[in-house]
Amino acid sequence: MSVAKVAVPASARRFAAVAAANTVIYAGYAMLWLGSAYGVFTVVGRRTLGEGSPVLSAAKTVALYALRGCGILLPFSLMLVALRSMASVSNNTHSKERTKEPAVKGLRQILRKVIRDMLQDAVMVGALATFPFLLLMCAGALVTGESPVKESRREMIGSILVDVGILGANAIHCFVILPITILRIWRMKY
Repeated sequence: MSVAKVAVPASARRFAAVAAANTVIYAGYAMLWLGSAYGVFTVVGRRTLGEGSPVLSAAKTVALYALRGCGILLPFSLMLVALRSMASVSNNTHSKERTKEPAVKGLRQILRKVIRDMLQDAVMVGALATFPFLLLMCAGALVTGESPVKESRREMIGSILVDVGILGANAIHCFVILPITILRIWRMKY
């Protein structure tokens, strides 16, 4: 007895491929978001619950698994996003007429245009806003490292600077940069 093979239409195969790509993309970004949220939760939890809290150790376990998964999925996720954006750009350039912009003259004008375009992007502004927090983390590590006595005021101040840096950088990453990036990916035409 032979079984008849059913041909799967191209639209169903395309739908399945897009669904699989979306799963990889959004799972990678979800794991990255969990890692950032863990940074925020760790600082708040350590300050409120204390160092040896079982809640913090459970959160650490979840975050480590999420970051491992992120390390595995994110390279594939970024490649799929790049392919999708290239397809989105090529579809948009064929459907619309290209408008010629006037030629920009001089290096100064080119740099102004590039900087203006970068500062109008919310993700870029968020990335620039994380730099002061990264500097706070570095300053706190230097202050803590120079402290000759354990549990001194210097060490306490350095620890607070590091915590503020971690909290600020991860909060911006978690609540500004990643959501905007995910919404942009979601809105892409493909």
